[in-house]
Amino acid sequence: MINAALLASAVFVADTYYDDEWAMSRQTADHSHGPRPHALHVLLIASLVYFALSLLLALVTAPSLLALLLDPLVSIDAALLVAGGISGGRFRTDATAMIYPFVLVRAYVCCARIVSSRMVLASRHVARQSVELYLLLVGLTAATAGFIQVFESKYDGREMAYHDALFFTVVTASTVGYGDIVPSSVGGRMLIMVLIVVFIVVVPWEIGRLIELISSSPPSLDPLVAAPAVRAVLLGAPSHDAMADFLDEFYHADHGTSLATQLVVLSDLRLSLPLRHLLSDPFYRKRVVFRTLRGPRDDAWARLATPATTTVFLHPSSSAPLASPADLDALTALRAMASRRHSATVRIIATAADAASVPLLHAAGVDLALPAAHLAWSLYGLSVLVPGVFTLFRNLTRSYARASASALPSWRAAYLDGAANELYAVDLTPHFVGTSFVAAAAAIYARFGAVLIGVHTDNAAALDAGVGLVLRPQHRGVVIAHSAATAHAVSLLAASAPPVWTDDQPLSPHSSSDSSLASSELRSLTINAHPSPAPDAVVTPPSSPRVAIYTDGGASLGPVLAPLIGRTTVELRVPTPKCIDAAAAVAARVGAAGDVVVVVAPSSDLLCPHSSEDEENARSLLQPDVVLVLAGDGRAGAQEVAEEAAYTVDAPGILAMLAARSAYRAQTRVVVELVEPCNIAFLPPYSPSPHAHRSPAFASGDVVCGRMLDSLLCYAHFFPAIAGVAKTFTDCASAFDAIALPPHAVGASWGSVWRQLLDGAAAVALALWRERAPGRGAPSERFVYTNPDEGTVMLASDWILIRRLRPATAGTG
Repeated sequence: MINAALLASAVFVADTYYDDEWAMSRQTADHSHGPRPHALHVLLIASLVYFALSLLLALVTAPSLLALLLDPLVSIDAALLVAGGISGGRFRTDATAMIYPFVLVRAYVCCARIVSSRMVLASRHVARQSVELYLLLVGLTAATAGFIQVFESKYDGREMAYHDALFFTVVTASTVGYGDIVPSSVGGRMLIMVLIVVFIVVVPWEIGRLIELISSSPPSLDPLVAAPAVRAVLLGAPSHDAMADFLDEFYHADHGTSLATQLVVLSDLRLSLPLRHLLSDPFYRKRVVFRTLRGPRDDAWARLATPATTTVFLHPSSSAPLASPADLDALTALRAMASRRHSATVRIIATAADAASVPLLHAAGVDLALPAAHLAWSLYGLSVLVPGVFTLFRNLTRSYARASASALPSWRAAYLDGAANELYAVDLTPHFVGTSFVAAAAAIYARFGAVLIGVHTDNAAALDAGVGLVLRPQHRGVVIAHSAATAHAVSLLAASAPPVWTDDQPLSPHSSSDSSLASSELRSLTINAHPSPAPDAVVTPPSSPRVAIYTDGGASLGPVLAPLIGRTTVELRVPTPKCIDAAAAVAARVGAAGDVVVVVAPSSDLLCPHSSEDEENARSLLQPDVVLVLAGDGRAGAQEVAEEAAYTVDAPGILAMLAARSAYRAQTRVVVELVEPCNIAFLPPYSPSPHAHRSPAFASGDVVCGRMLDSLLCYAHFFPAIAGVAKTFTDCASAFDAIALPPHAVGASWGSVWRQLLDGAAAVALALWRERAPGRGAPSERFVYTNPDEGTVMLASDWILIRRLRPATAGTG
C-alpha cells in the first residue's frame, strides 16, 4: 500500500514537469499542454488499479460500514478512482485538479501508520516521537506544495512545476519571503494560512513531547547493566497509595544521598495502570525499576547483588502476611554472596502481620522486623484516649494523605497546618555521657529547640527513657527537630563540646524542687474524651469515659483493647451474633473480659440507638463518650480490590461514622479508620476547595489511616531506631496523655511550660492541641502542632500532648 501511494505521488510530481518542459522544447509561445509520455500514463493507470483493489479489499474485510467510512484511506482511494474515471487517466484537468494532490496526503497517512505500528517498544519512545515529528514536517510541506501547484498555476510567467510550489510553500509559510512571494488565488491564501496555524500549534506541542521524553528517559533498566553504588529492593505487592507514600519518604530531600539510590520493585503481580502512571513521573523513571517475577527467585536475587550496599524491603500482601520460604532462602543466598564480596553489604527490613511474627522473621535472618499491623491497631486504641495522637505520629513520620500527585504541595500544606517537625537520630557522646536523660533533654531544648524523646542503643533497640536513666557511650538520642540541620547541630555539639559530667560529680536526676507545676497537679489531670472545649474554659473530662467500638469482628482487637483496659469502660458492638464469640475471645485473651461488654448492634442501631428492646443490649442504650469505628475486614481486602474501586472498602466505616454523628449527642467524639487516605473526601465537613475539606478530620485526630505504616517501613531504611520508638510509643499507652492546661499556666510561654513539665512532672511535651486561628475554620476544630514556637502564649483552652517518663529499669542504664 505504501509503495502504491509513493508511486502515485511520484507520477503526480513528474506530471507537473512534463507539461512545462515539453512545451519549452517545442518552443511554442502559448505553453499549451502537449501529449504525455506513454510511461507516465501506464504508471498512473497501474496506481489507480491498485487503489481499486485496495478499496475492494477494505469493503470485504471491514468490521462495519461506519468503520469503513471513517477510514481516511478509503475516502482518498474512492476520490482518486472517481477523478481517474472523469479525467480518463489524466492528472491535470479542470474537473479533477483538486483531487489528485490527495495522493500526497495518502502517502503521509500510510507512513504515519507504519511508524505507529512498528515502533512501539518502550525503549524506542524517543526515536518514535522523533520520526513522527520529522514525518509531520515533511508530510505537511509536501502535501501543501501539491495543492499550491494546483491553485497557483502560473509562476514567473510559466506553468508552476512541483519544485516551484515547494519553494513557494516553504518561503511563504515560514514568512521569510512573505510580501515578495504571496499567493494570488483565494484558495492559495487560505491554504497558506492554515499551514502557518498548524505549524504554530502542532509543531511546538510535538517538540515539547519530544523534550519531555528525552529528559525522562531512564537509564538502562537491566540491573545487570545499571549497577549503582546503593540500591534498595522492595519485594511485595504494593498498591498505588502504598507505593506513593513509600516513594515520597524514600526520596525525601532530608535523606541527602537517597536521590542517587536505585529502587527495584519485585512483585508477583503485573504492573497496574495507576502504578504505571505513578512510576511514569520523570523523577521516578530515572530511579525506580519495576520487575514482575518470573522463573526461579534465586536468579532474580543474584542479578541484584552487584551494588556495594543493598537494602531489601519485604512488604508482603495481606493474603500472605509472611515472606515465603523461597524468598527467605533467596535472601540468605544473597547475604552469603555479599559476605564473600567483602565490599558488599545486605540489610533486610520486613513488615510483620503482628507482634508474634517478629521472632519468626528474626530467626529467618531479617535484620529489622516492623510489626506494622500491631502498631496501627495500638495507635487506634490510643487515639481514643489521647485526641490528636495519631495526627502527631503521622506528622513525625511524614506520612500524609493526598488527593492526587498534582495536588501534593497544597494538600500537604493544608494537612500539616503548622506541623513541620520530624524524628531524627542524634549522637549524645561524649558531651552528655553521665548526665540524666532529663538534664540532657532540658539542655537540648534550651540550645536548639529540639525535643529529646527517647534513647536507643547501637543496635537500634529502644530504651524506656525515664527520669533515672543515665546516658552511656553506647546510647544515641531520638529527637523531634525542625530540620535535619538542627539534628546535625545536636550531634556536632555532643561530639565537639567537653563532657558536662566528671567523675567527681554525682549521678542524679535533674532537680525539680523549684518547679511551679508540681507533679501531683499533673497526675491529677485525666484524659480528655470529649471534643474541643469552649474558649477560655478548662474542661475536666470524666474519670472513666465510656467507649463504644464498632467493628465486624474481623479486626485484630487485642492491640486496640490493650491501652483501654483499666482506663475506660469498653463496649464492643458487632453487627451479627456470629461475631460475638470472636470478639469475646479477644477480650478474654487480653485478660479483661470483665471490663469489656460485647453486644450485637447493627448499623440500624447506630441510626436509632434507642430502638432496641433486647435486654442483652441494655448497655448499648448508654450514650458513649467516644465511638471508634474500625474498618475490620476491609483492611484485608484492600489489596485485592481494583484501584479504581478502592473507596468501596471504606464504605461501611464511613456510613457508620455518619450514622454515629447523627445519633449521639454533640459532645461524643467519633473516631474512624480508613483504609484508603483519599476516602476522607467523603467525610464532612465539605468545602468548595478540593483540598481544604481534607484537612480538619486528619489534623484533629478523628480519622486514622493505616497508610502511615507504609511510610514507617521506608523510614526504617534511614532511621533504624524508628521501629523501637514506634513500639515504645504505642505499647506504653499509659505514658501518653492529653492534658488540659492548668489555670496558673495560662499566659505563660510554650518554652516555660515545656520546662516545667520536664522538671516537675518528668513529662515531655510533644505537641500543642489547640483551636485554629480565627477565620480559619469552625471554633470547635482543633489541630495538632508539633512545632510551636518557644514564645507561643498558652491559652486557657489549650491542651498538651505529653509523654510521661517512667523510672528506668535496672537493665537500661
